[in-house]
Amino acid sequence: MTKSIVSFESADTLPAHLLGGAGLGNENVSASDMAIPALKLAQAMSPEVKKSDAKYLKGLEVGHIFNTLTGDFFDTMFVLNLKFETGFTIFKKRTEGGGFEGNHSSLDAANQHLADNGLNVDSHDIVETAIHTVAYLDEAGQNPTVALIYMSGANKKVSDAWNTALASYECDRFGTVWALESVEETNRKGQGYQVFKASNKGVADAALYAEAKATYFAMKGLVEPTIH
Repeated sequence: MTKSIVSFESADTLPAHLLGGAGLGNENVSASDMAIPALKLAQAMSPEVKKSDAKYLKGLEVGHIFNTLTGDFFDTMFVLNLKFETGFTIFKKRTEGGGFEGNHSSLDAANQHLADNGLNVDSHDIVETAIHTVAYLDEAGQNPTVALIYMSGANKKVSDAWNTALASYECDRFGTVWALESVEETNRKGQGYQVFKASNKGVADAALYAEAKATYFAMKGLVEPTIH
């Protein structure tokens, strides 16, 4: 017979004996070894808003921005834009049930993914996608957390406008703070859908800028040159 020993505590915050730990056991874990969540807009057709769907998130409503890893959602998020790149995203067609099938660095790589996984080309769309790597802030405007935002279709013009605005500031890309929200647009059939809206809210203070800069170099697997 095995004796059960309960030696853990349930707590929302770390108890005193764990605070200030040195992160032992995580010495070989870098930013590239951790899952990066995506920030997505809840649409009317999103499975996360449907109570009958296994992906349903309680309380999530159309227009909310939600974290795909934690399930947290917000009306407004404050972010620093760390990096921009483009890719090719595979989506399963809505007539086939819809869904995200992955993002790839090139059109050839996306097509190869479909072939390697035996996926029907006619059942999927490959869309050129703008990818923004951001650091989103908590309610106190601190603790930047890295996340990805994929912008394609109607959101591509939002991405272009955001890049233009970011380039107008004579500082590093992550030197300014932006509010992310959603607004509704309508297609030719009169159907509504959500797109991102990015509004500048000011500049990062010295501490936040330093943290964002260190995060930028960590993502690239580098040490900031000014850190010795």
